[in-house]
Amino acid sequence: MSDIVIQEYDMYVTHFIELLNTQAVLLGITAELMREKINKPNESLDAIAFHFEKSELAPTIYPEKLYEEYLCGNISIEEQATRTLYSCLDNIEKIPKFDTKNLNREYIQEHAYYKIMNASINKEIAKDTASVPFHDLILVPYVNISKENGSVASFRLNRDIQERYLQMTDSEIQKCCYQNLQKENFQLLEMNEIMRHMMEEAGLEEGYIEDVLPYENQMYVLRNEIGVGGAVALASKETLQMAHEEIGENYFVIPSSIHECLLIPESFVSDPSDLKEMCESVNNNEEVIKKEDILGDNIYRFDGQKLSICNSLDDLKQQTEPQKQCNHIRRGM
Repeated sequence: MSDIVIQEYDMYVTHFIELLNTQAVLLGITAELMREKINKPNESLDAIAFHFEKSELAPTIYPEKLYEEYLCGNISIEEQATRTLYSCLDNIEKIPKFDTKNLNREYIQEHAYYKIMNASINKEIAKDTASVPFHDLILVPYVNISKENGSVASFRLNRDIQERYLQMTDSEIQKCCYQNLQKENFQLLEMNEIMRHMMEEAGLEEGYIEDVLPYENQMYVLRNEIGVGGAVALASKETLQMAHEEIGENYFVIPSSIHECLLIPESFVSDPSDLKEMCESVNNNEEVIKKEDILGDNIYRFDGQKLSICNSLDDLKQQTEPQKQCNHIRRGM
């Protein structure tokens, strides 16, 4: 069968699983392979979970990508199975060990946190977790296993885990996530300084850098310290107010990815629809942003107290008109 290209996807997956099982047996490895649909941020993927004996970790394989590689003709399905099996074994050694005996209320209080996602795309994830709606987004509970070297090892806190190990209500889970959100350290960085640092590292001369960078800073980056999942700062009013004080005026928010947001002072924006058009264009370009990292196409505005969706001049007028009326009443008094 190795000399024949398998054109049908399900036939490919069936044969791939058979080869994985055969090779595992030859190596004396006891494992169970389970094919299932897994809901990842922004997409639902065909998956094969590799459950090894005496291990709570289950490396997950996504055969659709392997199938595409196989059809290119550069590798046989037998070679793919061998490579995948050894990769799974290697990952088990590298992934931080987590004993489910430690999964209790105390652990959740310290390690539960929110990931922010697009609501319309991730409805299945929302239904299976104690998620919280946030404008056109959702806050989804996760549990941190480790944070080191700029990476995060975690798992999504779904209903099964919530009920089997924790016996905690949705509101209890949400309270823990929100409290830990308030403890997170977020950074507001000037885009000019980020660009300057990148140019200096590239060895560009100071004179050239000064000519290229705009005289006035027009954009800021809001993220967390490790640079992973930092767009959840949108759900921290204290962080948004800190940014408002630093920028010195109302600002627009471009959700550039799930990892960070771009903030632009209101005085530099003539029409919010231009920002929305730019955001949509970036999100539709897979060479610029991965599908799983997309947060949304809507633009937001923060006025010092409230975050609102603001995609057009009409939205901006509706949001600023009540404030003008209120100021007029105060002056009259």
